[in-house]
Amino acid sequence: MRVLVRTFIFVLVLSSQGLLANDQLVTELTNLRRSLNSNDLYRYELTLRLADALFDQAIEKGKNPAPTAAEAKALIKVQRSAVEEYQRALRGESGQAPQGAQKLKIQFQLARLYSDLKETNKATAQWKLLVNQNELLKLKREAALRLAEQAEAAGDHGSLGEAGRYYGIALDLCEEKDTCSYVHYRRSWLLRRQDKMSEAVEEVQKGLWDSKGQVRAEALRDLIVFLSLEKSDGKKALAIVEDLSNKLSDPQLVAELGAAFVSSGNKVAVINVLEFENSKRPTLLNEVRLFEEYYGQRSWEKFQETGERIASNENPIAEADKVLVENILRRLSVQLDGERASQKEHSGDFQQVAELYIKFFPTSKYTFNMMEGWLAAESDSQKKLDQMKAWAGDAKYVLTAKQTAQLRELRLAAAQREKNHTIVEEEARELASLNKGKEAAKFRFIQALALEQMEQPETALPLLQELAKSDDLPPADSLRSQQLALDILYKKKDYVQVVAQAESWTKNPKLQQTPEVKKALENMQATAKDAAFEQAAASGDTPEALQTFKKFCREKEFLPKSCENARVLAVKLKSQDTLIEVLQAQGKNEELANEYEAAGYFAKAAQQWEELQKKEKKVDQTQLLKTALLYELAGDPKNRDRLLNSLIAQLKQVKNFDETAPLVYQTLSDANLLSPALLELPWPEQVKLQVADSLEMAGKGNAKTQAILLASKKYAGEGWAKRVSEKLSSLDDKQKAIKFYGNNGQQKFERRLAALKQLSEASETYMEEVPSAFRVQILARLQGAYAGLAQEIEASPVPEGLDEGVVAQLQQSIQEMAAPFKERATTLAGLHTQEVEKLQEEEKPKEVARAEDAFFVQQALTQLHEAPSQKAPLSDLKKYYEDRGQTRIAAYFEGRLSQLNE
Repeated sequence: MRVLVRTFIFVLVLSSQGLLANDQLVTELTNLRRSLNSNDLYRYELTLRLADALFDQAIEKGKNPAPTAAEAKALIKVQRSAVEEYQRALRGESGQAPQGAQKLKIQFQLARLYSDLKETNKATAQWKLLVNQNELLKLKREAALRLAEQAEAAGDHGSLGEAGRYYGIALDLCEEKDTCSYVHYRRSWLLRRQDKMSEAVEEVQKGLWDSKGQVRAEALRDLIVFLSLEKSDGKKALAIVEDLSNKLSDPQLVAELGAAFVSSGNKVAVINVLEFENSKRPTLLNEVRLFEEYYGQRSWEKFQETGERIASNENPIAEADKVLVENILRRLSVQLDGERASQKEHSGDFQQVAELYIKFFPTSKYTFNMMEGWLAAESDSQKKLDQMKAWAGDAKYVLTAKQTAQLRELRLAAAQREKNHTIVEEEARELASLNKGKEAAKFRFIQALALEQMEQPETALPLLQELAKSDDLPPADSLRSQQLALDILYKKKDYVQVVAQAESWTKNPKLQQTPEVKKALENMQATAKDAAFEQAAASGDTPEALQTFKKFCREKEFLPKSCENARVLAVKLKSQDTLIEVLQAQGKNEELANEYEAAGYFAKAAQQWEELQKKEKKVDQTQLLKTALLYELAGDPKNRDRLLNSLIAQLKQVKNFDETAPLVYQTLSDANLLSPALLELPWPEQVKLQVADSLEMAGKGNAKTQAILLASKKYAGEGWAKRVSEKLSSLDDKQKAIKFYGNNGQQKFERRLAALKQLSEASETYMEEVPSAFRVQILARLQGAYAGLAQEIEASPVPEGLDEGVVAQLQQSIQEMAAPFKERATTLAGLHTQEVEKLQEEEKPKEVARAEDAFFVQQALTQLHEAPSQKAPLSDLKKYYEDRGQTRIAAYFEGRLSQLNE
């Protein structure tokens, strides 16, 4: 027991000295009480201590202004624990229960805890117990204040009366100045809420000062408000506030009273306060305040007089007053702007306010708005123009780029109404430089129109041209710009620029899809065509004129003059492509075919000639061959062969074609179209021989070609030579096969001589007018035949058994018999040697052609495309085909050269 007592005393001492934290103290007290018996006398003391400790712990935790959910929950738990301990203490512990002052204090703590827990009914019950006792007057006063505040917060009429009663109890019990002042202050608000303004003013004045003799700021503020709410002219309030102002040395109190009257809507009082204040302390702010109040009272004479005084004031506005002055002037400008819209007689009053704002706030962001309003209110256009010029020229008005632009726009609009084109041009030019995109384009358009009105087309033209192609203008303005630009250029007779300007629209795909400008585009096209033709006609023999005439000819415009002019110029300027194009447009097909051919467009020429031939009833074999040749030159063997086969079919129907036969043969031979069937055509004999020869060489020979060839004694080609050679070889073989030994030797020898003679005669017949190579071949064969016979004679056997004399005589006879043949062979050998030497001379290497590839041909054709009358490319092509043995084609170019020479 002694240990417990010592522990209890120790805990009490530590807690009284603040050496234990609340949480620790609560724990110690709880543990200590738990260790005591239920009838222990110390339990009551510990319960009170524990309740107080929990109360203090709740106070500490409640200081956190923003507790978490867990912290708020913990606080409530502590508060409820404190309530439980206080209630326990009230019920008593170990036979002990609180009495008198101690009980009242516990009830006071319980009331506070209930209030904190928002258990208002329980709190109110405790407060009423306390307010109804007289033992502890301080607690009675606190309870009365709490009840008064609760009733005041309820706000209904009955509650306000109850609050007044409780405030009365608290006031009777207040001992300290501060408390009494507070109660008076709260009572004043009760009166204010009951609209008892005079009583509220008296009450709040009683609560003005604290125990240190200092004014209570909130009471002073509310006093001014309460004074402004009294229904009066404000003079009494002014006297009260002026007295306080003097006591507190605070000149702003009177101004605050005036502001309060403004808020309450007491205009008469406001004016009285302001006039009083301005008489005592004249300032621009006071003047402006009066200015506004006079307007509010519709005291127009005083309003205008005050405005004039303000305007004459050259002193700067006090820095502290600038915001108020500016706000008042802005309010007035808004209000008067509305009035002048319906009552024109107040336009001057609005302008007076706007002028004051502009004067005192030249750099404000609202200055420009005042300028706009002033201009809108002004009806005299010249005054507007002059005023805008003055503002724009004064550097003290710091306007933004946008505001400057707007000011110029206003001046521009006024100048437009006055038809002052000089100012319109000036302002539009400046505005264009201040803007971009669509806005800039709009003002350049206005500038251009003004220049045009000022008869300055040269200056307006570049602007109009730029605007005509701009996407930033509305379509109608772009079109107007285009039309004006065209008008100016036409007046200048600058046809080149007229065309270019018109085409900037007519050749614009985007505009062509716009239905609104369809008719305008048609007119522009017509204008451009007229101008282009006139320009071309005046340009002389120039490529530009040629292109223009060609274009109109192709488009069938200004016929027939355009085509004739183009054709003449194309010839003069040697523009073959243009000449061809014009002839196409004119439908002069024969001339077109000739020009195609002359320019080396062989495929087109062939097609054109073929079309012309189809229209003729009579077939021209020469022209058909020429057309086939043109297809061949164009590298089109398919169409060449088609025409040649057609020609073959036609030739089968004629009796002869002597004049064209050589060319027909050569063409068919080069095209590899010869066949044995073609021998049935009515060829001239010599040409038929060539046909047969070609067939033989192509491996298409037959008995008929052989008969035709062998019937001719003249050289007809390698096929003829082949067949003749075969015939001579056959004769040679025949004579060699006749042996003259043995029985009937004399008869056999004569037969051999006859066969040799036949070979010799045939050889001599076929050697006329043949190439050296073939002649060498015949002579070699014939020389071999004679030499062979001589050798055979010399090799004749001598019969055995003859004496030497007979043998010698016989051998001499053999030699004599062989001698003529040996002599003939020697002669033929000499002729053979001569022909070999001649052949070797003929077969010396020829000069190599100077170009061997297709590029050479294309280069020459390109030259012909450009200038068909040049000789050089024709000569080059002739030489090219000659070197390749293509004599027929070479002859064509030779003919072209002859025509040029003629």
